[in-house]
Amino acid sequence: MRRLVVTFAFGAAIAAVLVLNARAAGSGSAPSETIHLSEVARASGIEFVHQSPTLDPRVQHIAAHIAALGAGVSVTDVNNDGWPDLYFTSSRFGAPNALYLNQHDGTFHEVAAQAGLADLNRPGEGVSMGAVWGDYDNDGLEDVLVYKWGYPQLFHNLGHLRFEDVTAQSGLRTWMNSNSAVWIDFDRDGLLDLYITGYFRSDIDFWHLKSTRIMQESWEFASNGGKNLLFKNLGNGHFKDVTDSLGVGSTRWTLAAAAADFNDDGWPDLYLANDYGPEELYLNKQGKRFEAVSAGLGDDSKSGMAVALGDVYNRGGTTCSSRTSRRRAFCFRATTCGSTF
Repeated sequence: MRRLVVTFAFGAAIAAVLVLNARAAGSGSAPSETIHLSEVARASGIEFVHQSPTLDPRVQHIAAHIAALGAGVSVTDVNNDGWPDLYFTSSRFGAPNALYLNQHDGTFHEVAAQAGLADLNRPGEGVSMGAVWGDYDNDGLEDVLVYKWGYPQLFHNLGHLRFEDVTAQSGLRTWMNSNSAVWIDFDRDGLLDLYITGYFRSDIDFWHLKSTRIMQESWEFASNGGKNLLFKNLGNGHFKDVTDSLGVGSTRWTLAAAAADFNDDGWPDLYLANDYGPEELYLNKQGKRFEAVSAGLGDDSKSGMAVALGDVYNRGGTTCSSRTSRRRAFCFRATTCGSTF
């Protein structure tokens, strides 16, 4: 089921890019009442195949369950040409990530090696689980944070399809077993801060396990997962861990995170889709701290896989859709200016 969820998200991302391509090309076709999608990945030059991680032999019997993650694809305009590009992550040592540059004609060209974004999956460093793009230094170019089972990596976009690994000097070199991250300017100082989620505990090295007691303590109320971390952007390429002082160090097996102003107070909040437990909503208290609120989420989901935001009802509010590994998804709508969903 986890693979189905990942496949669904992957297909949706590809479809979004193709739609954006058609719009950018100035398609003049009349609106249709139905939408028809065709598989064109290979014809577009995209032949990426995700490689799952190989793990310590002691957990090989449950590898299909543990390693059914990491097939991430992100969309960005990497070179500011107005066309969406694609970055794919793989999750096995030696398997390269791929950056597909949009050729403006419905096709893509793979350039990850020359950009410095291919060879990221190495023993001692970890394997990629996904990536989020954001201009953390406000130079007009999209930078990228690759979250991993291992050390996350931050790459500064130098322009001309060249990236520099600035993880060490940024203060982000912290071993985590992460499956999501989100950029958020939580204190509204004009600099993007970074929230990285922990799924498995950070003391777990999947290739050199000290113990096989690594799984959840409950199927519906687990809180023994990896700790989520919030890093404040100090400027000049440096980040500081402010997790504990702001109260957002959840350990509830977070698989996805989203940032939005859920209560219309002008400050971005955090929504967490958690596996093995209820979703979480943290309301931002003017950039000084976050407050966890129940918001009607405690009895729903308990197997969050992904999260998406939008104004479903066209009323100027934020609606949150959480995809689960169960048979149904959940859609939460903020019903007041407080925290009721």
